[in-house]
Amino acid sequence: MTEPTIALYVSVNPKNPVPVSRFGTGIAGVRSNTLIGARRDVDNPRTVHYEPDHVIAIPEAEFNRYLREYNRALKTGDLIRRSKEEFEAAKSKREEAEKKAAAETLAAKKKAIEDRKAKQEAEKEQRENIVARREAAEKESEALEKKRAKKAEEKGAKSKAKKAKAAAKAEENADTHPPPDGNEDSKAPKTPKTTK
Repeated sequence: MTEPTIALYVSVNPKNPVPVSRFGTGIAGVRSNTLIGARRDVDNPRTVHYEPDHVIAIPEAEFNRYLREYNRALKTGDLIRRSKEEFEAAKSKREEAEKKAAAETLAAKKKAIEDRKAKQEAEKEQRENIVARREAAEKESEALEKKRAKKAEEKGAKSKAKKAKAAAKAEENADTHPPPDGNEDSKAPKTPKTTK
């Protein structure tokens, strides 16, 4: 495919920027023409951002088709003629800016991925720490419960031993000191009789 013959190179006038359409780039009822050396704001299409350093190459076929419109824009000073060298320099500068922007975007994406990974790792570590603390607390609680059960068991055993000792002593006392009269009831205190 052969390169089209370029009729002229133009840019928007930096001293007095006025939106100039790139004729023939729009679709009737669908999309308006693009602008030369300017772009519409995405959020507010009525706002125009000018790029006076952006040099546009107008092919001969396009220039011939819209000869009157381009000549009028050149005559009023809305567009200014530029040289091929200025076009090449602007193109090179634009490509460098695009490469830099792409590199910055890529670096930002990589950083975002690394930050997300670091955050996920930190969250994972935090979850693991919570689980470990919970397990440690459960083990500590189990150990404490076992300790309490053992203490209660020891206390119960001591109490049983004490009761057994007391019962043995009582039995021993009963064997060595039988109640008088051999009557079990004699242990009970006697109540005095009252007369009427």
